[in-house]
Amino acid sequence: MKCLEKTFPGIEAAMKRCRRLGFEWFKKRFVKKVRGKVVSHVGLIDYPMMIQGQLYNVGALHGICTEKQHRGRGFASELIYEALQWSSSRVDFVVLFSKIPSYYEMFSFREVRETRFYLPISHQGGSRSLREMSSPKDDALFVRLFASRAPLSERVWVKDRGEFASFNTLNISYPKFWTLHYSPSTDMIFSFIIVEKTLHLFDVVAKTLPSLEMILDHLSTGIDRIYFYFTCEQFTDKAVSEPYQFVQEQFMVLGKWPGQDPFMISPISHC
Repeated sequence: MKCLEKTFPGIEAAMKRCRRLGFEWFKKRFVKKVRGKVVSHVGLIDYPMMIQGQLYNVGALHGICTEKQHRGRGFASELIYEALQWSSSRVDFVVLFSKIPSYYEMFSFREVRETRFYLPISHQGGSRSLREMSSPKDDALFVRLFASRAPLSERVWVKDRGEFASFNTLNISYPKFWTLHYSPSTDMIFSFIIVEKTLHLFDVVAKTLPSLEMILDHLSTGIDRIYFYFTCEQFTDKAVSEPYQFVQEQFMVLGKWPGQDPFMISPISHC
């Protein structure tokens, strides 16, 4: 779809990679045509979320765009209203991530503030090995581990079986899975980057979640602080929350948000 590709260069290739792994990105698409040509697009994605131990059927808006020469005519707004009407009886609530939150407030979306979690720590280096994952070599491994993964948090967690992580980690770094590292000794995936002596931990994909000590044992370098970019109560109760927006995107919700505690959605599960 040229309209989508012009606005988000590379998105069609990213979705093709997802399909090769068995994932379809959009549940439903809403489009506006002018003289038979698609000039505006709004996508709706299934975005299941566990919140306070309960699984919710959530829809997420994504891929909202209008070709430049057709902007200012209300096409995208018309499609958003259509998508929200279609989803009203099908999902518990609708979410999105946006850098222009004021635009979506007119549809009654409201910001729900995310927080990352900070933990000072003293780690001198571990003994277990890791290797970076790449595609297509690790595609089957990726699908297997994401399909059998344990919930990362019961407070707030997106039930990502790989559809979102594959899109986000392959979109900007193909053929590497950006930030994904595999542990042969534990059969787990860790998503992280290290900047100087700070560990930025994005996700942990495992059939049974490891301890924080086991995660650190995979890092050969010294670490003196950790930032968790997900709700981390299953790993520590000592981390301190601080408001944070990953790449300045605000998490927005239409409908009643059932969460009560500070939370963050893993960046590799954003939509």
